[in-house]
Amino acid sequence: MSQPPSAPMGAAKKPIVYLGLPYHKDILPETMLCCSTHASDGSCAIIFPPPTKGSILPDVFNRIWCEARKMRKQIPITHFVMVHSDIRPDIHFVDVLVREQVGTGADIVSAVVPIKDRRGLTSTAVDSPAGPRRLTMKEVFRLPETFGLNDVKKTLLVPSWHGPLVVNTGCWVCDFTRPWVDKVHFEFQTAILEDKDGNPYPVRCGEDWIFSRDVQRLGGTILATRKVRLNHYGDDGAYTNAYSWGEWETDKEGSE
Repeated sequence: MSQPPSAPMGAAKKPIVYLGLPYHKDILPETMLCCSTHASDGSCAIIFPPPTKGSILPDVFNRIWCEARKMRKQIPITHFVMVHSDIRPDIHFVDVLVREQVGTGADIVSAVVPIKDRRGLTSTAVDSPAGPRRLTMKEVFRLPETFGLNDVKKTLLVPSWHGPLVVNTGCWVCDFTRPWVDKVHFEFQTAILEDKDGNPYPVRCGEDWIFSRDVQRLGGTILATRKVRLNHYGDDGAYTNAYSWGEWETDKEGSE
């Protein structure tokens, strides 16, 4: 999976991008190589600190976010990018993300990331009356390459999906100069509910969807894209966002 080098961003000052890489146990060698060597063709100035390790994802993300905010006091960082350690994006992925953010004016642009099983579900979702509905890879390829909530409602003909669009933190960019940057953080939410027969069951909401909702509550806009091609690696191989695939046409479960 490769693509031609991107054209220069233009005569204006280069975007200055803080690139965070969180990990728990191991980092995919290809991910490290892409971040350290092939993140940009030179169109962006990349700040790539040592990867941040930890077992509690929101804590690791918050540590990275805090370091970027502190560094912003000395260096005029314009963008923040995060890549997970089990994702291998295409070369020059930072250029593509930044170009989409600048071109659309969105606060956040997140690459669509497939979940690591054969269903073809992704972790990009839209709120609906029945709860969050994840998009499948088949649905994603019916949408524009870069899309928002209105595109989902119009193309997939589901006006009841009222939003917001919630996206994954596996490979994404944000405009790090926006006011909401200093007002958000990452957190999990868990609870125990009961079904109609009184049987308890656990529920959870990941830090990515909570973060997406918080940003939009503060006035930010979020888009998802498949212009950044990537592989999401699991124990049984790689799951790509490069084409339409999967056993499911649509989310049969309704929520994560």
